[in-house]
Amino acid sequence: MTTLSAKGFRPLFLGAALFAVAVAPLWVWMLVGGPTPRGPLVAVTWHAHEMIFGFTVAVIAGFLLTAVENWTGEPTVRGWPLLALAGLWLAARIAMWGPGWLGPVLDLAFLPLVAVGIARPLWAARNRRNLPFVALLGALWAADLAVYADVAGLWPGLATTAHRVAVHVIAVIILVVAGRVVPMFTRNATGDDRVGKWPLLDSLAVVATAGVATLQHWSTSPAVQALGGVAGLVVLARMGAWWSAGVLTRPLLWVLHLGHAAVGLGLLTAALPLLGVSVGSSPLHLVTVGGIGLLTIGMMARVSLGHTGRPIQVGPEMGVAFGAVLGAAVARFVVPWVDPATAVRWYMAAAALWSVGFLCYAVLYAPILLAPRADGRPG
Repeated sequence: MTTLSAKGFRPLFLGAALFAVAVAPLWVWMLVGGPTPRGPLVAVTWHAHEMIFGFTVAVIAGFLLTAVENWTGEPTVRGWPLLALAGLWLAARIAMWGPGWLGPVLDLAFLPLVAVGIARPLWAARNRRNLPFVALLGALWAADLAVYADVAGLWPGLATTAHRVAVHVIAVIILVVAGRVVPMFTRNATGDDRVGKWPLLDSLAVVATAGVATLQHWSTSPAVQALGGVAGLVVLARMGAWWSAGVLTRPLLWVLHLGHAAVGLGLLTAALPLLGVSVGSSPLHLVTVGGIGLLTIGMMARVSLGHTGRPIQVGPEMGVAFGAVLGAAVARFVVPWVDPATAVRWYMAAAALWSVGFLCYAVLYAPILLAPRADGRPG
């Protein structure tokens, strides 16, 4: 078994980071007249799909395949099956650019295999607490299938709703994981015993966001917008239990806190149309570029260090990487309010900053992901 195939995070984090470097600039290139996919997904659908089901799903898969081993003491997927799974993900990304339906077929095969990979050890260990992650992967797969139902002409117009559902399902996954780890990471790193949790707010945040995900077909209705506002307020409020001044000086903490806050702000700003404020796609991009972007790069950095037996600390280079992704979120958020003539420049800025952030991760962490654990342990 090669080092790369020892744990799920190794090939999937590396692949996701390299893909992230390319996918955003490629989308902007399309906007200014560059080549577009030859497959069934038109350019704008390809962009949304690949950011969600290409990049983000790879990070989620790498995290869950690694975390479930820790939660259960049972192996998930290792060795050649792991390399084959990562190869399937990569083949789908390449084939999605080409003609025909090979890309969608390969893409739809990935999530079920990941779900089986985590369900077996969870069931064997009777770890019922984490079985909902299998259901959430199932919900993501159903949203992915719905995208293809649209482009195949079976349900026209469904892709936009399906992508929004997927984003909010991912937000639920983020809220569950962040609620478990961010307070713990913060307390351990700062030594501040005041850091804790407010369980009622944790539960309300997850339930309200799950409700928003379920109702995305009516996302412009006042009731759903109001529910999004409530979810956003609760998500932000629960962070009050996590705060410590030591967060500000530790990049591996502030990137997670800011990412979680971006999810809350994205949900909250979705309610602004109730006040007559036009927001365009800004709420969605706060959740995706800000929330998902910051939390993925932050967790990728932390997991890659912790699970290779290295000190959980980063240098200024990763602080720059985190700041670049934050800058991408800000640049993309302001697009609806800028002069239309300059919008593409803001898209370019957001894409460039996003790519810089994940390129920093890829360059700094590829040697770590490809090397054995520093402490000599397996994994």
